[in-house]
Amino acid sequence: MKKIFTFFLITLISLNLVSQNENRGLCIVDKIKFKEVYVMCEPIRPYEVVGEVYSLLSQLYAESSAKLDEDIPDMKTMIDNLVVNAINKEEKGKVKNFDAIMTNDGLICYLIKFKEGNEDKSMIGRVKQILGKDVFVMCTPLNSYDMLGEVFSFSKQIMAVNQSIENYMKILVENAITAINIKYPSIEFDAIIATASNKAYFIKYK
Repeated sequence: MKKIFTFFLITLISLNLVSQNENRGLCIVDKIKFKEVYVMCEPIRPYEVVGEVYSLLSQLYAESSAKLDEDIPDMKTMIDNLVVNAINKEEKGKVKNFDAIMTNDGLICYLIKFKEGNEDKSMIGRVKQILGKDVFVMCTPLNSYDMLGEVFSFSKQIMAVNQSIENYMKILVENAITAINIKYPSIEFDAIIATASNKAYFIKYK
């Protein structure tokens, strides 16, 4: 009886580890105005691209500066701008009806329509990696995790690169790696969760 219990316990632990490993890099995305928003991630549901929309850089900076009173573009403003532009075009019949947007840089988004079926995978995406680290932008990891600390980037770092969410995230990952190597050289982290263009948390999966 003891051997059977031990066998089932080992099997349960093994299945849990397999599930955790399969979920690495998966996220739950947010919705804006009823549209699923995939930032630096891709839906795991089958889909087709039905259009694309561009954000006006001059418009973006005007809105970002007004909100932040500084030169650092606001990430949420970038995405809101894209979603609003896309919905306006949809309502005017300039683009096809779509279910979600997908963007890497916050300046161009692809409008996507999901194929029939797989509704159980709604709002689930797989995030991109930078320097071997998963990057969660405006989404939540599907895996459980421990938060290790915060990381920031400086205005001069951000303004020195081409303005895009992907570049902002690269700076944050590089800064997190540097901070870990200096303060906690024995600790490794798996991913960052970005809450702004210049702020993120670095985490380790359980």
